Amino acid sequence: IPAIDAFQLQLTPFNSTPNVVAIKTDITSAEQVQNAIRAVVDRFGGIDVLINNASTHWPTKVIDTDLRRFDKMTNVNVKGSFIVTNSCLPFLNESPNPRVLFVAPAPIADAAWLKPHTVYSASKIAMGFLSSALAKECGDAEKPAAYKGVSSNTLWPRYAVATAAIQARPAHWSPYDRVRVENADP
Repeated sequence: IPAIDAFQLQLTPFNSTPNVVAIKTDITSAEQVQNAIRAVVDRFGGIDVLINNASTHWPTKVIDTDLRRFDKMTNVNVKGSFIVTNSCLPFLNESPNPRVLFVAPAPIADAAWLKPHTVYSASKIAMGFLSSALAKECGDAEKPAAYKGVSSNTLWPRYAVATAAIQARPAHWSPYDRVRVENADP
């Protein structure tokens, strides 16, 4: 939580900007998510786009992953994305051009990517499946009224951003060797 508080402080100047709001939220808590969404809707009048980008990651194989880390990765990456998406759908339904974007790989297993961080990979691929399933639901001719034009897609960036998590990766861990790492600092 201290890291979240520090991040919140960094965003404080944005909260005075009319087009940005920062809300400290545990996305694994439906109540906190619904409160955050209500605050966004109250401030902006609705939701047009949802980007499921929250994630947690430990670069470990199955044998090296304890149950606490497994739960954390699957709860944040999969359950959290589900809670946020499910909670936003009624408001997206009111938008003239609603979009949901998951930052996740397409549901295709690439052994070179899976091997160094199996549980994380599984949770991110589950996010990709959630996006694909939502796209099918939304595109179904028999779709419920709650899906008026909602579009769901995934985005898996080609380049890794040089975040603290990327910089701290173990030397033997190399899923980013095949991509250029872009430094986030100007």
